Amino acid sequence: YKGAKIGRWASDQRSYFSANQLGKETIHSKSLTPRRVAQLNEVGFAWRSPGVAAEPRSWETWVKLFVEYKEEHGTPWVPQSTVYKGAKIGRWASDQRSYFSANQLGKETIHSKSLTPRRVAQLNEAGFAWRSPASSTDTKQGQDFSSSNDSDYENEAAAEPRSW
Repeated sequence: YKGAKIGRWASDQRSYFSANQLGKETIHSKSLTPRRVAQLNEVGFAWRSPGVAAEPRSWETWVKLFVEYKEEHGTPWVPQSTVYKGAKIGRWASDQRSYFSANQLGKETIHSKSLTPRRVAQLNEAGFAWRSPASSTDTKQGQDFSSSNDSDYENEAAAEPRSW
């Protein structure tokens, strides 16, 4: 608007608000004080970008969505770009795989530490695919996975994680 990068500013406010709500305050998010939140609410600020569904926040909700996706699509592999029931489940699944790899390689981050051994066990029980079917040593490139059952997938995380 009139040369100002209003879209970027609005996106930043949403990010700061989310960080504060999740207890992950940063030097930037602290600038979004309760007074400023109230001012933005007064003018009808949209805390979610138009057309973006609310992301489930609880771990249990994500696991439940994964199980539903797996049952509906007949595969535990969720491509990164997948949006299911309004949730970016592909991004979530990709994040879990990245966190697991980081933990296994001893490169823990603040994010990868959220994937605890208990959560790894939950994903294993749900039949989560830790590797792409195309990259797994027991699968063939181009195989149709829509009719596969869970036992066709090697469970990379079956062993106790090394770095925990």
